[in-house]
Amino acid sequence: MGGVLISMKNIELSPDSIKYDIECDCMSVRIMDGKYEFSMEVGDVVLDFGKDLIDGNIIPLSLEIVDASVIFKCQKNSLSEKSLKNMSVQLKISKEQISIFIQLTTLFRNEKMQKTVNISDMNRLNIPDIDLAIV
Repeated sequence: MGGVLISMKNIELSPDSIKYDIECDCMSVRIMDGKYEFSMEVGDVVLDFGKDLIDGNIIPLSLEIVDASVIFKCQKNSLSEKSLKNMSVQLKISKEQISIFIQLTTLFRNEKMQKTVNISDMNRLNIPDIDLAIV
């Protein structure tokens, strides 16, 4: 695939960008719009990639966290849209590795809890370098 470094800092998530399905325990985060090309599993996270509609660069479109309550070690209801107060994602892709750091603040019994997860894997698909902060 190859390509140039795509550096995107502080992409803001709108409230409707984060969805949690309590039945399948999956959290999805829509990052940006583009034409879907492929998906890649990084641990329990599925990253969807596509092409930017303007310049054709490979960009992350969304991510899905499978078994989210297990990953974040919390109750399922604390991941609902009503309980989730804040979320940030740091996505770094280099020639060798893909790293995802996710931090969220949620309410459980009216107490704020901060949960983090750090997942990494080899860049087996040769995805171009990306440094992205999503808040």
